Amino acid sequence: MEEKVRRLLLYAVGFFGGRAFFLGTNPFAVALLTGAYYIKLSTPGYVLSIMAGMASLFFVPEAVVTNGQYLFLPDAGEKTVLFISYVLIMAGVSWVLHLKSANNLMILFIYYIVGMAYNIYAGGDYRQWIMLLLSGIIAVTLIPVVKIGLNVLVNEKGREDNLNEQMLAVMVIMAVMAWGMPYTIAGLIHIGEIFGMYIALCTLQKYGGAYGLGIAFAISAIWSVRTGETTYIAAVITMIIMALLGRSVFGGIKYGTVGLYVLGGMLTGVTFFGYLFTFSGIQVLLVPALLFAVTPAYWMCYYGENIRAEHDRCAAVEINRLTARKIADLSGIFKRIEYTLAGCGGDVSRIGLSEVGELIEKFSEDIERLEPASNSREEKLRQELLAMNVVLEQLTMAMNEADHSRYYLTLRAHTRKRVRTRQVAAVLEHVMDRRIRPAADAPEYIPVDDHMIVFEDIAVFQCAFQVRRVKKQGSVISGDSFSVRENDDGKLVLMLADGMGSGSIAASESEILINTMEEMLDAGFDPLYAIAFANKCLSEKNRGSNFTTFDMGMIDLYSGELKMYKQGASATFVVRDGSCHIVQGTTLPIGVLPEVECDSSSEQLSDGDIVIMASDGIFSHTEDYDEKEFARFLSHRSYNTDNRESAVKKIMDDISGELLSRNQGVFYDDATVMVVVANS
Repeated sequence: MEEKVRRLLLYAVGFFGGRAFFLGTNPFAVALLTGAYYIKLSTPGYVLSIMAGMASLFFVPEAVVTNGQYLFLPDAGEKTVLFISYVLIMAGVSWVLHLKSANNLMILFIYYIVGMAYNIYAGGDYRQWIMLLLSGIIAVTLIPVVKIGLNVLVNEKGREDNLNEQMLAVMVIMAVMAWGMPYTIAGLIHIGEIFGMYIALCTLQKYGGAYGLGIAFAISAIWSVRTGETTYIAAVITMIIMALLGRSVFGGIKYGTVGLYVLGGMLTGVTFFGYLFTFSGIQVLLVPALLFAVTPAYWMCYYGENIRAEHDRCAAVEINRLTARKIADLSGIFKRIEYTLAGCGGDVSRIGLSEVGELIEKFSEDIERLEPASNSREEKLRQELLAMNVVLEQLTMAMNEADHSRYYLTLRAHTRKRVRTRQVAAVLEHVMDRRIRPAADAPEYIPVDDHMIVFEDIAVFQCAFQVRRVKKQGSVISGDSFSVRENDDGKLVLMLADGMGSGSIAASESEILINTMEEMLDAGFDPLYAIAFANKCLSEKNRGSNFTTFDMGMIDLYSGELKMYKQGASATFVVRDGSCHIVQGTTLPIGVLPEVECDSSSEQLSDGDIVIMASDGIFSHTEDYDEKEFARFLSHRSYNTDNRESAVKKIMDDISGELLSRNQGVFYDDATVMVVVANS
């Protein structure tokens, strides 16, 4: 809740509490002042709002009566003195509260002494003195109740383990406000009754039947006393029960609650409470319903720390799920790595403990970034999804170091009507004010049982790619292997391995390398460590008899950074604005030596950049055709990259035509070309 709204709510509580006189006394004003002071809410403005409430009651001509809508006020001639006495009481209580030795007994003493002075002036007898003492005891007793209620309503703070106590405290404050509200404004608008029904509907919608009925009973009892209409309580309870039925039948959708509430009012008016068909009764029935219908759900009631605790509990459950899934993934990955590298020396293929430690540390940092969404946004999302028959049980967010967010939603379909996951993504995008999409493994439709579905921010960069490869003339299988995949961390990973020679042996070696790298990266290992590990294992396995070049490009789709890793690989070409930049490596291929360095470099991509990776087979057919000639060819071409899909196809067609023309349709080595077009 915004600070200004909280402050206005506090002043409203003070104003109407200042009007809440009973039997010539107002214990509520003292309780409101003291309770607010204890939780650091008491300000001059708040004290003035209480006094303004008293003044509005004492000095309005229609408030002269001693019964009816302003119960048990003194005669008009005594009002000024009574008002002055309460000014002195409030001043005395404020003075006591600033003493180091302040306690409730001192507050009761001030209240009673000043009140006695007024009673002596007004000629009161022993019954008024006893009533004044009882009033002071009520004031002191209500202080902790008011403290809890204001903490919940205004500070939005509460505790998970005493929700009932908190709601009862809120009910007390609502009842005090209802008691202090004028019966009508200008004799036409029944503000008190409208307020009471509106609060009852909001409480019912947010916290369920028990609390909604409790508020309804308290407020209807007050207005039953003030109007002298004993059937008022039964009528209000009947309407709230009908609203509760609507909430249950329509799954919490507000319009279902409103519809049954209005229907209940009409039936009540027909059967035993004809007041609802008068001008005043129609206000009481329809105006709260209209206000309730247009009120955002997250404005209806408070969101205390008990709600935050519930989020924390949900986040803890989500962390357990994610941890279990991650451990299961790692277990499977390690087993697959062992299977892939069967034949390597046992000692060589072992992953270092320090690297595993770093992996676990990284995962723990990811868990630490898990946090619930803001209360208002989650409640808004819950209501908007409910309107499309989807129930949101919990929402947890995870943000990585690059501010890339993933959203873990536990959802279920409220009815058998099928709702697409991308429809939920559109609602989530609207609420979070970020571009969001379902994760790659998200189901097409929302299931009828609770299911955790992952959504993620849409990356700044969108990429289209194509891969083409040609076998060496006379070979039945290409010795080149490749992989293109988008990882969970928002990186597009392109890998190209060229096995020594051609045929099945070269294909097997390059495929083993690609599979190993995929598994290592999926597990979360650093790319340089993964390359070094794969090199060491394959070097031991082949004893230098076979080797494989390795080329990897990692495009961060959120920042546009391209990181390149080369082990004996051919050049990479980055085409931008009619020029072509060549990125070359100088290291040995994978498997030649147990320990080799990896060439790594980075490049910042821009909108419309073209990245081309290729195996050395594209340059093996003629001696006078090399990387520079190929770069010159690329720089002389012009492409409209606004349409990524068509641009990448056109580029690949041009490259294929160029290579076929240069080689006269015959390739003397396996050749693979990977083309990526990036747009932001």
